[in-house]
Amino acid sequence: MDIFRDIRKQGKTIIFITHKLNETKAVSDSLTVLRAGKSVFQAATKDVTVEMLANEMVGHEVSFHLERKKQDAGETILSIENVKLLENASNTVSLDVHAGGEILGIAGVEGNGQMQLEEMIMGLQKCKEGKISIKGEDITECPTKKRLGLGMSYIPSERHQRAILPGFSILENYLLGNQNDPKYVQHGWINFKTLSETTKKLMEKYDVRAVDEKQSIGSLSGGNQQKMVLSREVEKDSDFILVCQPVRGLDIGAINYIHEILLELRNQGKAILLISAELTDIFQLCDRIAVMYKGEVMALGKNEEFTNESIGLLMAGQRGGVES
Repeated sequence: MDIFRDIRKQGKTIIFITHKLNETKAVSDSLTVLRAGKSVFQAATKDVTVEMLANEMVGHEVSFHLERKKQDAGETILSIENVKLLENASNTVSLDVHAGGEILGIAGVEGNGQMQLEEMIMGLQKCKEGKISIKGEDITECPTKKRLGLGMSYIPSERHQRAILPGFSILENYLLGNQNDPKYVQHGWINFKTLSETTKKLMEKYDVRAVDEKQSIGSLSGGNQQKMVLSREVEKDSDFILVCQPVRGLDIGAINYIHEILLELRNQGKAILLISAELTDIFQLCDRIAVMYKGEVMALGKNEEFTNESIGLLMAGQRGGVES
């Protein structure tokens, strides 16, 4: 941002393309909103609010204050006991995620053990120390397929590496993870009629915008790709959902939509572990928050016990606010 300001002082003109509204407000003098390939709004930056910009970007009013209904957490669905995430971490990590409608958020600057936590929960990386259980069953040594069969859904942090095959169609991508479901596959043969009908219904329900279900998923926007992954995973009959970096690279409209879906799942009683580097995700969605730094939990507490300032210090390795 400072470099942009210096360039402007030199008398040069900058065209800055972004969907980060705070960045737009911070450095621009005037702005144009593009929607569906057309210019729909122009104004001096000082004359508009972030809320006004968001509404213009998506074409309707966007709610920045989503309601989390108060609910009492139920039984423990996922249990992480004394798991060591990083080789050089001084302490292990222990966390529980409960049914009855709870989102536990993992906050922290990326690279502080979040990826290791994600991979160990899903069996993509060996857990060398500690124990992981789902609904009381030890899954520490279980392969990913068995974990999914025990009622887990997974929205990965790396969408292109672990959630979709970009060169395949939307329809083929909906089959991923469901290839053992007799509804879609029998004796090695894919029932494309049923798969196509289901794909169309989910595309409509979750507002996945494409020409049709045969379009290559790699040609969709990041927001539509993520909505496809979300729809595939949340439609499964799962008790626990691991959601990792769900809004990375998305615009305000897609972010707001995904937030609404996750809160609805919480209100339905699902147990959700949310790993996100975006504090907006953490504060808007989570009932409890664990702050990670160098593979350790610096603090764990209720959402309302944290502030932007206290959580920022914890993410930088300085203890304060809520003690773990």
